[in-house]
Amino acid sequence: MPDVKAVLLAGGRGERLWPLSTPELPKAFLSLTGPDSLLRQTFQRIVPWLPAEAVYVVAAREHGDLVRQQLPELPPDNLILEPAPRNTGPALGLAALWLEAVDPATPLVVLPVDHWIGGERRFRAALEAAVAGARQGWVVTLGLPPTRPETGYGYIEVGEPIAPATGPGDPPGNPPGDGRGSGPGKAGGGLPLYTARRFVEKPGPAEARELVASGRYWWNAGIFVLTREVLAQEIAEHLPGLHGLLGEIRVAAAAEGLAAAVERLFPRAEAVSFDHGVCEHSHRLAVVPALFEWSDIGDWSALGRVLPRDHRQNASQGEAALVDSEGLVVNAGTDRLGVGLGVRDLIIARTEEAGLGCQRDQGQGVREGG
Repeated sequence: MPDVKAVLLAGGRGERLWPLSTPELPKAFLSLTGPDSLLRQTFQRIVPWLPAEAVYVVAAREHGDLVRQQLPELPPDNLILEPAPRNTGPALGLAALWLEAVDPATPLVVLPVDHWIGGERRFRAALEAAVAGARQGWVVTLGLPPTRPETGYGYIEVGEPIAPATGPGDPPGNPPGDGRGSGPGKAGGGLPLYTARRFVEKPGPAEARELVASGRYWWNAGIFVLTREVLAQEIAEHLPGLHGLLGEIRVAAAAEGLAAAVERLFPRAEAVSFDHGVCEHSHRLAVVPALFEWSDIGDWSALGRVLPRDHRQNASQGEAALVDSEGLVVNAGTDRLGVGLGVRDLIIARTEEAGLGCQRDQGQGVREGG
């Protein structure tokens, strides 16, 4: 697609996939759901739609060599390295600074690399719809109808349909079925665009059940599309401290170069996610329904849901002998045999350095060293 850029976010540490994911080799660079790493899979998912020259990667400085090894097609100037982890808000601010020479009206497709996606044609249709909405001035996120009361995901309350060619601040389209219109406007790719009323980040079990039962909430996929200009405006409005720091970096870069200025000043940024810092407060937020299969590979249980399973719902990687066992997620490595006998709903993982065993419903609490 012409004049669109993609920003791949590869700075996460993946602590809940310990002991496989480590600070030296985080989950983005691991082959968890196939022969390629999550980073490589994300890149391959986007490059049929965009040229490699239109793709940028934000990663930790210490993982620069891993990105270069796994994405040899990536132009060297398209690798944006953070000297310190500061979450997705500053990461996108840094990307906006890096792309200042790009036309302000250019849509940016923001893709976390730790996602599993099935149905790539539907995925691209959702992106095309989101790009069309971004061209109207919206901050567009992809929302997925929930299939269960998941406590590890954020939720979006879906609002009114948005008429075609309607920007933020204009009256919304008529609600579907109200007798005054043909339903929601099509943003592009044949998919509707809706306002997003509010975010609910990682609710507890009872609230998650209520949100799903209401029928008004979708999972937030964490995939955003907005123009470079709107990204800069949203950061200025909702993250003024980050906006000021980016201005300091811009001034310093004129004297010492952008990379040196980022190295020296970026660690002062306050850590905040783009969801919390911007989306929860934005008046431009819109949502496109995502009709593809999706999972955020955030922990072992999430990984177990996308891996092939046997008739007793056991998901295993490596050699595993599972007898009278059910609902296991097993990563036995490549050079050892994993054995499960008469056990249920466990996570079992082992590397050369460490091992993990816990109840499957405790997967969200996994961190290095317990």
